[in-house]
Amino acid sequence: KNYGTTNDEVSQSYSDMAAQLRDSINLDDSDPMYAMNAMSAVSSDAMAKQMEQQADNTLEDYEVNRLNYEMAEKQLVKNAKANMIAVYTDKLSAENAKLNAQLLESQLQIKKAQASTGTGTQVDVLKATEDLLNAKKTSIQADAAVDTAKKKLQIACGWKYTDEPVIGPLPEPDFARIGNMDPDADLQTALDNNYTLRMNKRKLSNAKYQTAKDTMKTTIADNEQSIGLALKTAYLTAAAAKDAYDYAVAADKIQQQTLAQTEKSFEAGNASEFELKSQKTTSKMTKIAVEKAKYAVLEALMNYDYAVAGLADSGSM
Repeated sequence: KNYGTTNDEVSQSYSDMAAQLRDSINLDDSDPMYAMNAMSAVSSDAMAKQMEQQADNTLEDYEVNRLNYEMAEKQLVKNAKANMIAVYTDKLSAENAKLNAQLLESQLQIKKAQASTGTGTQVDVLKATEDLLNAKKTSIQADAAVDTAKKKLQIACGWKYTDEPVIGPLPEPDFARIGNMDPDADLQTALDNNYTLRMNKRKLSNAKYQTAKDTMKTTIADNEQSIGLALKTAYLTAAAAKDAYDYAVAADKIQQQTLAQTEKSFEAGNASEFELKSQKTTSKMTKIAVEKAKYAVLEALMNYDYAVAGLADSGSM
């Protein structure tokens, strides 16, 4: 059957079919076939409601389409920013993996020396060798992750994956903002901006039939609840990222102090070259942890801002 060539015609076709089904319902309690007609009426009414729902669902709206495109554009920008943060985070992970492999390489040499003098065993050597091989594998995978993140960023920004654009530095996160965040105060703005919620409210205003109206009202209520939860979660994630950053800074401070003490001990002949090298590596790794934690805060702040700006997870369309 030809339902029409334009969107309005298709929607009207569903409305006409619903009307025809309702017109076909004829209940007369004096009719001997009343019981059978009643069953048929229930079925016809259910089908009519489905047709009415389809009529409202099929009807397109320029405002809904505009909001959909605007949401997609904003999501692309957010994804590109997340990809850029991933490039720097993955670079730090790769650097950390290399340092870990270097540390395990030194430990392997120690185990070999101990085995040759009888103070260690070949089992210790084999275990250290296995640890080193796993660390090198992790390092290779980390390098590959950096390459993948760069390609994703380039493609997201319109470059070819084979290009070599200069990737600028990331902005510093505003740590003070987290203490001043108030998801309850920001909720109304997040609701007003949310694209899915705005589209669903538009669909509700366009709906002709009660079935679609009831469905959209339930969906909108679910949207509002999900947005509130998403905003609260984004806030808690940002607060947790800040706590993790503070912990990383404190841990790094301890390791830098330990490094200064180890250097003095080495100069006094009370620490070995391996101990000094090991502590230097550990100190570098804690500095990397601070940088990674800083980028996690930056991403958490970005996610919160975009949630307020209209991209909070609304649960369903």
